Amino acid sequence: MLKSELLIKKFWSGNIRHDELKELEKLLEQQSENSASALLEQDTEEVHVTGTLDRKRADELLLKIHTNISATSHASKKKTIGYLPRIAGIAAGIALAVIITWQWVKKAETGQTNNTMPVIAIVHQHTVNKSDTVMNIALPDGSTAALYPHSSLHYDIPFTHNKRDITMSGAAEFNVSTDHAKPFTVYANGIATTALGTRFRVNTSNKNVQVLLYEGRVVIHPAINGGTKKAYLNPGEQLSVAKDFDYLITRISPAVKAKKNLRKEAPASNADSINLNFRNTPLADVFDNLAKKFQLQIVYTNREKLQEIPFTGYFNANDSLENLLKMLCGMNNLQYELTDNELKIIYP
Repeated sequence: MLKSELLIKKFWSGNIRHDELKELEKLLEQQSENSASALLEQDTEEVHVTGTLDRKRADELLLKIHTNISATSHASKKKTIGYLPRIAGIAAGIALAVIITWQWVKKAETGQTNNTMPVIAIVHQHTVNKSDTVMNIALPDGSTAALYPHSSLHYDIPFTHNKRDITMSGAAEFNVSTDHAKPFTVYANGIATTALGTRFRVNTSNKNVQVLLYEGRVVIHPAINGGTKKAYLNPGEQLSVAKDFDYLITRISPAVKAKKNLRKEAPASNADSINLNFRNTPLADVFDNLAKKFQLQIVYTNREKLQEIPFTGYFNANDSLENLLKMLCGMNNLQYELTDNELKIIYP
């Protein structure tokens, strides 16, 4: 091996001494530029081969480097005096080529391409209803939520980890789109309500958490260690759960004495004018409004007591009278009797 070849290899490896560097400079000055380029070509090719890169792509990159060297040689009519800057420049170019080629090979090995889907940013959405009216919210999966006044929801956009998790406070009604692979779970005061496709309401306004199921099926369990206790609801049923789920769970199914298919809603012109949005409204006034909506006479066994019970909530205009009565009476431990033209609210 020529002395110049040995010194060039030591230069590439970074082990060259200062005196050897001076010697290499002198040797290069004694050789023609073509000879120096040939030595560099021989060494740079070996770097690519020993680097276990794709030989064909490495040769293509080297050809481009050599073409640039040749162009520089023809453009210059003066003999180059200092070769070390030239070597350093070629070294930097080849180092960059090695890095680019290595990245290309690694992508080819792992099957990565430029068409890889970009990472979607996750937005942590926190919505607070500070108004006195119900706020309708479209959720990322196509579900909807009716957020009651002075209530809040917290969820991710989009939903992540094959789950549709929502944390809430106050009261909200959910109409859940069906997706059996991604359970829809609402967390409130340490209680979790999970559904696949259904419509239900969660209320945390009182001391307990109330869950009323309109359609479908839900399972209710503690947010932590949820496998220890579970409760299932059928449509029309409501569950009242204490914060200490391990100690108190109450299913309220008020006695109902009613004839089927008796009620017809009032004409739209009258029904639309009746307020179904309540905030700290006496419970007796709430029942009065329902009686007007469904064109009923209403009787109380103790109206004065109901005037002392405040109610905050919103009723969907399409809710059936039976569901509304079950919800209101269930939350307040009341019973009712329904006949053709009369609604009787029974205070215990």
